[in-house]
Amino acid sequence: MIAYLSLTPHSEKMLFPYADLVFHASAYSILSLFLSLSLEGGRLGGRPLLAVGFASLYGAVIELLQYYVPTRTPSLLDATANAIGAMIGVYILRRAFGAICSWLGLV
Repeated sequence: MIAYLSLTPHSEKMLFPYADLVFHASAYSILSLFLSLSLEGGRLGGRPLLAVGFASLYGAVIELLQYYVPTRTPSLLDATANAIGAMIGVYILRRAFGAICSWLGLV
């Protein structure tokens, strides 16, 4: 889904200022959250950096590929928003999952 939305031509109309950065961060937050869960086998483990690294690298590659798409331009700011979103996703997962496990007495 991220690749399709990032690599298809689109108009530059935005809903609000910096909407594209919010969308980038949100998408990569969700991606890293699910990556982290899948890398950890559905439990809280020690691979958040791998999830953030993979999501950030994926975002950077997608940004570079936009050079070849009409009406799209690669952006360092977008790649940064992707990486920040990836970090936020793993942080949210670890905080929420940790709190739930603590509440249930599993930690």
